[in-house]
Amino acid sequence: MIVIPPSSIHLKYFTGLAEDVWKNSLIEKGTTCDELLLEDKTLIVNCNIENGDSSILAVKLHFRYFKCKLYCFIEEVGE
Repeated sequence: MIVIPPSSIHLKYFTGLAEDVWKNSLIEKGTTCDELLLEDKTLIVNCNIENGDSSILAVKLHFRYFKCKLYCFIEEVGE
């Protein structure tokens, strides 16, 4: 899986997050994940991440296959 986070500073964190969300999606929505490869679709997952200072960062994870590789593009959602 190739993860493209909002900034390279958080690459390790977002890579772990994307991998965990993808594993859960495979379990809960297995057929949807299969359709991504076959039908050129995107799986979008909304996440709210709590920071240490009690603030919440809202992000959308866009999972998509491109040339047989799974990519996760991470979009920060503004308030």
